[in-house]
Amino acid sequence: MTPLHLHNGDLAEVSWEQREREGDPRYPVSQEVPPSPYARYAELLGLGAARVDEPGRIGEAWRQALAADRPFLVEAIVDRDTPLLAPLQPEEEVEQMLAALRQEPDGDRAAAQLRRQREQEN
Repeated sequence: MTPLHLHNGDLAEVSWEQREREGDPRYPVSQEVPPSPYARYAELLGLGAARVDEPGRIGEAWRQALAADRPFLVEAIVDRDTPLLAPLQPEEEVEQMLAALRQEPDGDRAAAQLRRQREQEN
């Protein structure tokens, strides 16, 4: 058994849903997740673990996981600004998300990624 933990320091599903459905920006007080060394904790419990903080290291982490003789956790550090948007969403929903991102001090990166994602749909 190899669980994959996507670690981005944010309640991303909640953050993106609020942007998409309500047009509300991220509310850091309730949506930021405190840092936690998930892979290290798994090791302290006697499990196998790998922490991946660079895309080039994921292959080695999976090789270790598949060769492990015990449960193994792969903790992947991912970008919280990557939109969780299903493809082909109505333009109104995308515009609502962009409006929410404009209200965030660091929303420019996420907005740019959202626009790139939409361009790739066409």
